[in-house]
Amino acid sequence: MAPRTWDGMYNMAKAINDNTDAAGVGIAGKDFDNTMHQFLNYLYSNGGVVIDPVTGENKLNSSNTRETLAFYEKLISVAQEGPTAWERSQLKDLYNDGKIGMYIDGPWGRGQHNANIKEITVPVPAGPQGGNGTLLITDSIAVFKGSGHEELAHKLAGMLTTGESQYALDTEWGLTPIFDYAKLGFENPYYEGDDYWQVFVRGIGIGGPEPLVEEFKGLQSAFTNMIQGIILGEGSVDELVEIAAQELDDAL
Repeated sequence: MAPRTWDGMYNMAKAINDNTDAAGVGIAGKDFDNTMHQFLNYLYSNGGVVIDPVTGENKLNSSNTRETLAFYEKLISVAQEGPTAWERSQLKDLYNDGKIGMYIDGPWGRGQHNANIKEITVPVPAGPQGGNGTLLITDSIAVFKGSGHEELAHKLAGMLTTGESQYALDTEWGLTPIFDYAKLGFENPYYEGDDYWQVFVRGIGIGGPEPLVEEFKGLQSAFTNMIQGIILGEGSVDELVEIAAQELDDAL
């Protein structure tokens, strides 16, 4: 039975860690943006908020964040060695090699995992203050003023983001659907009638965003420093969250 809560996740990871040759769970801690993204999956599953969507206020310094970071600290004891050397895409390789029992990934994972692995896919386990949250993130197209080709760029962007073009990309890359393709007239969209896809589709309405700031590197650094700090034992949960919140202020 796959875990539904943090307690269930830890207990399963510990059982794997203690009774097999694999580590219980894969943790990303490398100096890379998906280290932040992985943490946000847990934070949003604990009811956390990074930036208030109405006021723009920094909300990182919260009990939700503290609980999430403390859970990371707990998971380290049943994770692979040296999490600071690993990013999410490399966790996939550890999983395929049977060296970790579980990790958090997107829907594209099904096409990247070894066919002989007997696996079950469930939402991100819920924290004490939340539900089964997730990170919602998309790639975007920006058109800069003054380039002299704004009209052509807008036409290109429109072509790339039509229902037909986006559907082809979503199906080929294994992405959570950007549009409601049934409403656009697509018959039998790839995600309907598939329990695996419904795990990810249901998360769309309850997920949280990648925080929007002008200084993205500062945002990434605030999270990475906090996560690496708890992995390496370079501060307490309270200290690291307070420092991260101050660093986020600088990025806003």
